[in-house]
This record gives sequence, C-alpha cells and structure tokens, in this order.
Amino acid sequence: MPANNLAWTPPMEERLLQLLDKGLSYLDVAKIMSREFTIRLSKNACIGKGRRMQVALRMPARKGSACRKRNARKNREGRSRQQSGRRNSPRKRRVERKNQQHRQSLKHRAQPNKGRDLTLLQLLPTSCRWPNGNSPNVTFCGADKADGSSYCLKHALIASPGFGRER
Repeated sequence: MPANNLAWTPPMEERLLQLLDKGLSYLDVAKIMSREFTIRLSKNACIGKGRRMQVALRMPARKGSACRKRNARKNREGRSRQQSGRRNSPRKRRVERKNQQHRQSLKHRAQPNKGRDLTLLQLLPTSCRWPNGNSPNVTFCGADKADGSSYCLKHALIASPGFGRER
C-alpha cells in the first residue's frame, strides 16, 4: 500500500516510538516497520507521523558516527589548505570577479540622479520617463534620455542591465 493512503494504527504508533527511543534513524525505523507490518513505509512518512506525535525530529548523532568522522576530516583538510596559502579555484575567482562587477554596478545606481522630478504634463520628448513616488503624486526623472531608450542612462541600466552592450 502506498504511504499516502496509510492509516496509522495504535500498534504502529507504539512501535514507532519504541524504535525511536532506541536511537534509530527515521530511515532505519521505516525499513524495520515496513518488514514487520508488511507495508511500504517511507522515511518521510515516519518523520511526518513523528512530528504529529510531537517526537523530536532528529536524534543526537551516535558517538563515532561516520558522518561526524567525515565532517571532522573535511574541516581538518580545509584548515590545512587555508594554512598552506593555496589559491582559490578558477571558478571561485570567476564568481568573486562577477560579484565585484555587480557591486560596482550597484554603486553606479546609487549615484544621485540629475533628474528634475517632472509631472506627466511637463515631460518633453527627450525626457526620461522613469517614475518616482507613488500615485497620486507620481513624478518622472526628466533627465535627458539615452539613445535607444525611454530612460536616462542610469535608469536604462537598471531596467535592462545589458543596455548599451553590443550583441
């Protein structure tokens, strides 16, 4: 029977609590209960029932568990790499460079605009149409438009970050 049509019986609930009290993982509990009750139980079905029964989701890791040993080994290796002064991988350098470029573009966006806060009726054909404020008091940037855009250069870069690049 699929786990989504499962009706938990009181003996199943008791067995779930017994197995969890022994310190077994939810995966192990699901395997054991599937064999004992001749049904298909998933790990997530056991977790869900455990939560509804207000049982702790995770049991503390057992001493000497493989996961704890693996994490300790990774931490030691990470420290030794840092201490040896090893350089970042090409992928990390590429990501850092991209982040730096993004920060620089944000600085450009934060620069004060030389707009004039024009109303709709004051806009000229050469005025930037970037809206400022909320209705009913909407004004527009009013700075000179960039070529090929309805906005000044600052707002054109915000609206489409690739503005001005050749394709």
